[in-house]
Amino acid sequence: MPHHQGLLSPRTHRFTSLQYDGLLGPMVGVAEEAWTYQMPLVDVSWQAPEPMDKDKRSVIIDQLRKDIVSVGFAPEPYSFGKQVCRFARASLIAEALGQKDLMEQADDIIRTAFAPYTGLKSAPKPKPVPTPQSVPEGPPGGWGPDGPPGAGGAAAGAAMMVDEMLFDTTWGGVVPINGLKFPEADFGAGYYNDHHF
Repeated sequence: MPHHQGLLSPRTHRFTSLQYDGLLGPMVGVAEEAWTYQMPLVDVSWQAPEPMDKDKRSVIIDQLRKDIVSVGFAPEPYSFGKQVCRFARASLIAEALGQKDLMEQADDIIRTAFAPYTGLKSAPKPKPVPTPQSVPEGPPGGWGPDGPPGAGGAAAGAAMMVDEMLFDTTWGGVVPINGLKFPEADFGAGYYNDHHF
């Protein structure tokens, strides 16, 4: 693909005249048994490269207070991962704005939510957080007798989780146990599909 071509050295790779147009630009044939990509390393930081605008600071803090509420989590790793990332981003934003109370509130929700996935029987008790005023609309036909997953807050949502995570020592990643047992479970997350990196 075009974005790979700049990472292959012409000194060690034979670029052929075979070429066709792809969605991302010209695709050029490379005749080699193995490719070696050379990528320049860049510094990675958890924080934004530039400070936030001071005139937007109060609006962002107000929105964080609304966003950092315990709303429950999905009972499977695929959706759970997306949901918990929301709280992790909020925690980093709160830290960047010097809002330690909001950062700790988000972190407590994350810890509580992760406990069932790690096989822990208990987790640090989170500080009281506001509860949402409305319950999300359910699927066609309604939610069923127990309501939506995690409607009772992070602790209730965590109690519904059925799949623990473990560290895969072969490939060095964190995967769901059900995903290792059943390739089709969790959208293939146990086999490092494109949904979990």
